[in-house]
Amino acid sequence: MDNIDKEQTSYFNLLTGVSKPQMLRKNEYTVKQGYRIIDLHVFRLALQAAQGCGHAALMIAEANSPVAQEDLATQLALLCSTCGAQTIFTTSSFSAEDPPNYSVNKTLLPLLGPNAYFSLISQVQKSENSMLININGKAAYARIQQKAKLIMSLDKKQYPGLCQTIG
Repeated sequence: MDNIDKEQTSYFNLLTGVSKPQMLRKNEYTVKQGYRIIDLHVFRLALQAAQGCGHAALMIAEANSPVAQEDLATQLALLCSTCGAQTIFTTSSFSAEDPPNYSVNKTLLPLLGPNAYFSLISQVQKSENSMLININGKAAYARIQQKAKLIMSLDKKQYPGLCQTIG
């Protein structure tokens, strides 16, 4: 970050465009210790959907970490340990406005500035005591995959702060 030409670079240029979140054919879940930033609106939607199975046996895990993590946003999952239902959700709304990215990234980069933003990313993406959740047996795997759903929110706001030059 120290080598950025602050007179010529806008916050817009520091965010890469990412694809709209979608359900993967095979999902991987890990239980981790660490910090995540969660949009409570998206979490409420996911929790409401996850409780539809009627069991009071939900646990939270990180989903598809290697491919789902984008700066401060990631995917989490609410998993029912009774019936195997899984509800995957993004921790932030998704904004398709150029560059397509998560709202949390578009909001916090101009507010914090590049140095603080990238320091925060290193803390949020850090995980300790990571443990893979194994789904035993092919029947259980087929059942849990069949019940998978992805909850996400689309953000239609504009982010004028991204057009500001750094400096």
